[in-house]
Amino acid sequence: EKYEFTRPELWHMIAGMRVVHTAILILILSTVAAAQAEAGHRTTDRLMALGDLAGAERALELLLKLNERDAEGWRKLGLIERLRGQNAKALEHLRRAIAIDPNLTAAHYTLGIIWRDTGRQAEAMEAFQRVLALEPQNALAMSELGALLEQRGDLDRSIRLYQKALELDPYCGARLDAALRRRGDLERNFAARVGSFSPYYTTDEALGSLELEVLMIESAYA
Repeated sequence: EKYEFTRPELWHMIAGMRVVHTAILILILSTVAAAQAEAGHRTTDRLMALGDLAGAERALELLLKLNERDAEGWRKLGLIERLRGQNAKALEHLRRAIAIDPNLTAAHYTLGIIWRDTGRQAEAMEAFQRVLALEPQNALAMSELGALLEQRGDLDRSIRLYQKALELDPYCGARLDAALRRRGDLERNFAARVGSFSPYYTTDEALGSLELEVLMIESAYA
């Protein structure tokens, strides 16, 4: 049965040992620290899901006091600041996360979103390309990169990325439909997309849902 020591219990146990081998002590302490970090991140995730950004921030600050090299902790602080609209602080935290762990995909993705939202297209493209270098099947980064190419007028390349993103994630289809409408290929794409919907949909219902997706994405990017 798993037993989790509280910190006072742990030190009492160690103090009672006649001989404490360094390797054993390090193992015990690292195991407890890892368990604390895991529990702390679960708490943080729950608070963020509930929209309690202040509570999540406090939990993360406590985690980072225990381990200032917790890259995921810095990434989540960056995400919280981005949600608050504090992009300068978000960038500072995200860069710190990446400095600790250059392969932290989610940090590069959030960095790309901030660059995109602040009009820094070249930096945004670089960030999303980094995500795809680390995680080639990341449909969200693929879709974001496609949107940046579309803004630059490279419609054909953006459509290819949208199509690949859709193959990986059925929720990544709205930008593809909007781009194909601009190119005049929407009806052909609809015919292919309708077949991917649940059999409980009629053809008209599926088409209506797809058309609604297109309207939503077009109004968002208008």
